[in-house]
Amino acid sequence: MPTRVLAAKYWDDPEAFKPARFLGNYPRDAFLPFSGGPRGCIGRGFSETESIAVLTLIISRYRVEVKEEPQFAGETFEQRKARLTKSKLSVTLFPERAPLVFKRR
Repeated sequence: MPTRVLAAKYWDDPEAFKPARFLGNYPRDAFLPFSGGPRGCIGRGFSETESIAVLTLIISRYRVEVKEEPQFAGETFEQRKARLTKSKLSVTLFPERAPLVFKRR
């Protein structure tokens, strides 16, 4: 069964970038980035640990901000949030455009 059909089974708006949907209780078989069962990805534990370590290192050394751009000067918080979380679906899901500025702490 295609992934999009399965995603629609679990989520109201499966195409939208909504990371908060994973904060509460959600069906564990609704999101399987490393597959599941005894033949799932052998590198899952390493990948999850490494990604947390790298993000922690970045956040501890840099202050991450959204780049201020003149063409978006008058937008509201909700408009900015919608613009920055708009995503494209490819092999992976990625933001369309999220210009970030990293400033050393």
